[in-house]
Amino acid sequence: MTKVDLHTHHYRCGHASGDIHDYIEAAISQGFVQIGITDHNPFFHKEEDDGFPGMVMKKSEFSAYIGAMKQAQAKYADKIEVLLGVEGDYFEGHTDVYKSAFKEAGLDYYIGAVHYVNGKHIFDKTRWSDPSVDVEKELLDYYTLTYQMVAEDFGDIVAHMDALKAFAPAISSKLVDEKLDQIIQLIGETKKTVEINTSGLRKCKELFPSKAVIKKLAESGASFTFGSDSHDPKEVGYEYDYVAGVLKGVGVTEWAVFRQGKREFVEI
Repeated sequence: MTKVDLHTHHYRCGHASGDIHDYIEAAISQGFVQIGITDHNPFFHKEEDDGFPGMVMKKSEFSAYIGAMKQAQAKYADKIEVLLGVEGDYFEGHTDVYKSAFKEAGLDYYIGAVHYVNGKHIFDKTRWSDPSVDVEKELLDYYTLTYQMVAEDFGDIVAHMDALKAFAPAISSKLVDEKLDQIIQLIGETKKTVEINTSGLRKCKELFPSKAVIKKLAESGASFTFGSDSHDPKEVGYEYDYVAGVLKGVGVTEWAVFRQGKREFVEI
């Protein structure tokens, strides 16, 4: 078994606790062989230094983050492989500036994520507080952005691909199901890697993506990696064994991992 966790954060994003070293040491204590630090990148397409206070890194902190990660990689080299990444926000029409910044930073990989739909964060519960909200439209808009993100090859890994469901009222929608199936088909055709994100278990008691979607993705030819999406060192590796079992149950036996932008596979 090769234990990896490729989605973790730390204090620089403004809504996580602990330093880089705390997450690395938590991974070491659990027998992980790889940990990726992937804090929320700055909003490079905005003029402000702090594009979203309390949610993302400041532009002025990004170089310090890269430097701290390089030091951590050297410090822990004989104990665990530390991978340099970010969780990259997909903004329609702005992918070039982000891809350029990530390339210049020399990342091992970056996670592509849709966090903002119709002016609100996907985990902002006020989206659903208006009884007149069109739930189907919100979900369709979210999945449309996710489809575009995959089509534009933004991200080595697709983040929490059905996460808007976390606090959404339950609905049955043929249109939503069809849009999700289109994303799955595109991921299969482009051989993208999808993370199994266990923050869903903490938020809504369901994985991101759901087990039903995981099965379809496996059938499509997608590859997978594990992400705790930890915002506290105690969450590193959250429900790793459960996810490994889910994947083995649909015939998946390998994790995708990334080094210097190149994907490799290791045994689950």
